[in-house]
Amino acid sequence: MDIATGTPVTNLFGEAPDPVWLRRARFGPEMSVPAQRQPWGRLLFAVSGIVEFSIAGARYLSLPAYAIWIPPEVEHESVTTSETEFVVVHLASHRCVDLPGNPCTLELSEVIKTLVFDLTKRGVGHPRTPADRRMVEVVIDQMVAAERYSTYLPLTDDPLLLPIIRAIEADPGDRRTLAQWADQIGSTERTLSRRWRSGLFMSYNEWRQRLRLVRAVTLLDEGVSVKAVAYQLGYRNASAFIEMYRQRMGVSPGGNRR
Repeated sequence: MDIATGTPVTNLFGEAPDPVWLRRARFGPEMSVPAQRQPWGRLLFAVSGIVEFSIAGARYLSLPAYAIWIPPEVEHESVTTSETEFVVVHLASHRCVDLPGNPCTLELSEVIKTLVFDLTKRGVGHPRTPADRRMVEVVIDQMVAAERYSTYLPLTDDPLLLPIIRAIEADPGDRRTLAQWADQIGSTERTLSRRWRSGLFMSYNEWRQRLRLVRAVTLLDEGVSVKAVAYQLGYRNASAFIEMYRQRMGVSPGGNRR
């Protein structure tokens, strides 16, 4: 396992995939990797913490249940806000032909996570044995079949929505409805709903739920109790928060690490 300390980081993933290379690494808080591009594709997902990527002006977040897919020759940069452990699967360009041609977020199946965790736990970087190669083929098949999203938590520069977004980012526990926001900023719920879906490609409630999940991952990794996280994020009780977390992440809060 690689432990990266200090900032910024350069040439962290310089080894050729040949045609597949797996790596598990750890970043400290406030780590950054400047803009770079590689001739191979990369699937990256967090084991703990969150990695934020900037790709073509869009923000992509890697959570334990969602991976970021970066095709070959796509420029990207990344930053972490807290200590983060993550896995990267590098694929030679000829192994990327069936994968998305644009950056996106892929929903991780338990099969992908189980196989990749097993390989990296055993220190398998370049799979050599027939068994390990078969495991990698299954991983690639699962990547091709995975549910795809443009980005997990999109942003917009819509001047009508920006004050709302900034307020919720500052306080994810804010429970105001879109109708209440409309009254506050002198608009209508219908207008805000239409602009929200047009600019962020999802409903207001869905976007707020995703933001809460992102914040929950960070707080839990910092050691904040489940009950405290639930109340901080606006839930009336811990049970409701735990249920949301299970539905979204497939595990109970704190159950991501392997």
